[in-house]
Amino acid sequence: MKTLFAFFTIFIPTADFVLAQTPEQKIVGFWYAEELSKSTLYIYQDSVGIIFGKIVESKDSDKIGRTPLYNFKYVSSEKKFIGKVKSATSPLELEGEITFLNDKTLLLVGSKFLLTKRFTLSSIKSPLR
Repeated sequence: MKTLFAFFTIFIPTADFVLAQTPEQKIVGFWYAEELSKSTLYIYQDSVGIIFGKIVESKDSDKIGRTPLYNFKYVSSEKKFIGKVKSATSPLELEGEITFLNDKTLLLVGSKFLLTKRFTLSSIKSPLR
């Protein structure tokens, strides 16, 4: 009985800690953005921990293959990712912030001077077949 009690008091809380994902792990995957020409972005992390987002599906076929999110890093003190957002159709580059609204929704904000653009991204399963 004591062994069973020790197992539940030690192992179960430890398992929750071990299984918890970091923000960098949670953001990796496919995200749908209605406001970006109904595009699906694949957000991934490179070998040194930098976050990128590439358009893999879009209503606007010219956007497919472009990487509008780049050089994002998680800033734990601010609880958000900070990096660059490049327009998929023009040379405009914005300062970018990504925050989790919840586990399935991101808020992407791009800004430069007085210009601010906001996009909501929803987590989806792989659109690729």
